Amino acid sequence: MLDAVNSNIFDKRFGDPDDTIAAVATPRGSGAVGIVRISGPDAVSVVAKLFSPASPSAPYPPPPRSLSLGLISDPASGSVIDQALVAFFPAPNSYTGDDVLEIYCHGGSLVTREILSAAVSAGARPALNGEFTCRAFLNGKLDLTQAESVNDIISSRNRPFLLSAVNQLSGFFGKKIKTLRSRLVDTLASIEVVLEYPEDNIDNPNRTALLSVLRDSVSELRNIMGSSASAHISNEPFNVVLIGKPNVGKSSLLNRMLDRDRAIVSDIPGTTRDVVSDLISTHGLDFLICDTAGITKTKDIIESIGVKKTIQASQRADAIIAVFDGSSDFDVNDSETISIASIAPFSIAVINKSDLAQSLNTDSIYSAFPKHRIISASAKTGDGIPAVYEALLAHSEELFSFSADAPIINERNKISLLQSISSLEDCLLNVDSAPDDILCVDLRAAIEQLGLITGENATNDILASVFANFCVGK
Repeated sequence: MLDAVNSNIFDKRFGDPDDTIAAVATPRGSGAVGIVRISGPDAVSVVAKLFSPASPSAPYPPPPRSLSLGLISDPASGSVIDQALVAFFPAPNSYTGDDVLEIYCHGGSLVTREILSAAVSAGARPALNGEFTCRAFLNGKLDLTQAESVNDIISSRNRPFLLSAVNQLSGFFGKKIKTLRSRLVDTLASIEVVLEYPEDNIDNPNRTALLSVLRDSVSELRNIMGSSASAHISNEPFNVVLIGKPNVGKSSLLNRMLDRDRAIVSDIPGTTRDVVSDLISTHGLDFLICDTAGITKTKDIIESIGVKKTIQASQRADAIIAVFDGSSDFDVNDSETISIASIAPFSIAVINKSDLAQSLNTDSIYSAFPKHRIISASAKTGDGIPAVYEALLAHSEELFSFSADAPIINERNKISLLQSISSLEDCLLNVDSAPDDILCVDLRAAIEQLGLITGENATNDILASVFANFCVGK
């Protein structure tokens, strides 16, 4: 059962904590298995109205963490919805800390909706976004950094970010913050006891020790901020932009890289007028591959807008693939392609159409690009495409590499960390000049901000902002 403080927070965000809630825990659409999750004080009695064990001698609820086969029926009509397995996770040893039952049915939107509807008819209410994880937090199963890591795991786009999110779920980031906060709380208490009981002639805290705590705390918080930077960026897809003059085969190259026809391809120059993009996942990383309008000097208004969008897309790119037509002469538009590619943090030159007779003068290309990043390829045959991916993977893994111990810090936590650092630095600045009660103000402010990170000072607004980003059923 929730304590009084957390119960009040819970009431404001999700209603009565004694509600039994239900939701579909698997994504929409068809699949092999669907899961309906029920949690709360009446979870056992709710599922009892739906579930009939296949064996008359089978106990209900099933033994903890074991599966029981049976039929799920509509409690109102008695009609069978599906044959399913039911698992029981009794409180407090469950995900939420309350009684939890999970129904494993055949995958499919209709069957899971029907079972959820039956559960609601039997006395549960539909769960809200993140309500199961919110209950886990409020029941002390997770701190708020761990709760947020659950959502990070679900939304992971690449392997390094996933590893960091899983590590954070273990509680290492929250433990760091709690240790820091506890040290500051002890320091604050040592100052306040002197202020509160002057008649007891308690010695003032040692200034050298106080300075050491403050400096160490600021240093540790700055290290946390610094190590988190690469972890934060790493969950974004690697943005790759294809550029080149009209008809060099950018759209064909996009289709070949995606292994499907995503962009319209024709022999007419200027077919692509807008940025066409699509995601591809390989080697544990997401790549957003973007085809763009051909780079050319033109008086055509629409084509000019397309060229402008190409330049804008190039400015946002993590990498540029500059595409050249190996079967045609080098011209001013190829020079402009090289110029635009030079603004990118990383670029590759692809000399396309290697299946045709070559007439391109490559001197300018070899002057502008490192030799190992100049690749001869054919979008038509696929020759050279693996080398393009190898170059992108090598760079992206270097760019996004970070220790799994690097915390994933969202904007909410970043603000609290910065404000905590600021308060501690103010305390350091005033430690030899300000009265102790002023130092206490800054210490309390830092402690409060650290408590917001782990949820020890959780408010309704914080919970609403954190769990609104979760899916229903988690």
